[in-house]
Amino acid sequence: MANRIPGLAGLALLAGLAPGIAHAEFQAPTCNALVNWAAAGNVADKLSSGANYRVFQGGARLFSGLMDRNFVPVFGVPFDQVTDAQLTALSALSGDCRLKLRAAWQKQRTAAMQNLVSHSESYLYAVFFAGSKQTAQLLKVMALQRKAYVAYGQAVEVKAAQEAELATLKPSLESIERVRAMQGEKLLAFLGSDADLHRQNLDRHLKGMVDGIIVRNATAMREAPATLEGLRKIVALNVDTRKDLGKMRSSSWTVFNTAYADSINKAAAGAIDGFKAELAALPPTDEGMATVRKSPVTLFPYKPVPANYAAYQAAARDRLAAMGVERKAAACADTLAKRNLTDIAGIKLLGARGES
Repeated sequence: MANRIPGLAGLALLAGLAPGIAHAEFQAPTCNALVNWAAAGNVADKLSSGANYRVFQGGARLFSGLMDRNFVPVFGVPFDQVTDAQLTALSALSGDCRLKLRAAWQKQRTAAMQNLVSHSESYLYAVFFAGSKQTAQLLKVMALQRKAYVAYGQAVEVKAAQEAELATLKPSLESIERVRAMQGEKLLAFLGSDADLHRQNLDRHLKGMVDGIIVRNATAMREAPATLEGLRKIVALNVDTRKDLGKMRSSSWTVFNTAYADSINKAAAGAIDGFKAELAALPPTDEGMATVRKSPVTLFPYKPVPANYAAYQAAARDRLAAMGVERKAAACADTLAKRNLTDIAGIKLLGARGES
């Protein structure tokens, strides 16, 4: 009865055990417990992938079955307290349990038993080199896994610290950069399947921050006054938001785009007089005329432009024409001055025959 081999339902037993259950010393598990432990580990670690297999045996990640919450309930002590002699004994035990599992499968050829055989055999061989007598290779892999176990403990601490920090972050560009840095923490890979859940949590926080900034800027655009200053604020919010967050996915971009179109039309309608006054104040120099010539595009660098954009273009053309007249008048006055003809009011004009 002690070596009973259950179906896949046994996987739930292992997954449901809580961390912190500990015994005073190492205990060799029953085949029933060992097989279910291995099957659950293989499901979690996906060792059917050759790439995953090499990652674990190379020590780049800790087998999930060696994590305290999964290992202690079955083996009695944390993995780092298991000796080389005990690991060698577990390799032999794993080989025996594989044979008993196959014998049970011969009597009960169900899909559940097939899955149990497939998952547990792969894992027992990957972790303990079940029954292979490759002691040197077993201990080499376990030495790498002991280092991964230490890294896993550090990763757990990093995860806890990140979660605590996330609770304090407010939507800002600095917070977004901080979350991105968290996502790049290499130790997180040692969390195994927990790493995916943690990264999903980081992704949710990142998306929430992006959404928060976009909605906040959309609100600020709608609140901007219908003046030239307000218009420039709307344009700046649009430019800066797209520069900072344009590559980030967000369901709030539609809200932002609608707010920009509505706000720029409203502000542009009220800002045209201020725009004309600003152009009128520019001197008719080469630099001044260049500024006027580019002014509509400078004010509205991106589409959509406001509904009355043509009025801004016309204002620029009118000011350029006026500047041309001013430049001619200034050139004429300069010529007269050079010929001492500035006071032409007192000069008598003579006809063709000299008559006054």
